[in-house]
Amino acid sequence: MKDNPRVTLPDEQQELESAYQNKSCEIRTRYEIAIKNYESVFDCNNIFYGLYETLFQPQSIIDLKSFLQISDFKPNINQKINVSKKNDSLKKLDVKLAERIFNHYKSTYEFCEKRFAIKENWNGS
Repeated sequence: MKDNPRVTLPDEQQELESAYQNKSCEIRTRYEIAIKNYESVFDCNNIFYGLYETLFQPQSIIDLKSFLQISDFKPNINQKINVSKKNDSLKKLDVKLAERIFNHYKSTYEFCEKRFAIKENWNGS
């Protein structure tokens, strides 16, 4: 279908516009809900807290190795697996769309900032 020149697929901005509020997206992005659920079942000392936004950075890898007590763990974070093809439509995210997304997930950003003492550039500015 995607190779058919008569079929027009939505660009990434259009996809993002329709996706950020849907249930399947929220299940994966509402850290405050997921963490509350994890902590209702598991002891906090048995949970590794790794935010997707920082998971593939060197410090996160060090923290994960320490948590798992695996000293010789050497992940290849430069190897991309199952990468979807991207176009350039998200390089300049529409400001109004970015604001809507930021406001929609503001409680999540505030939770992460408070819980993990981090200040990410969540809103892209």
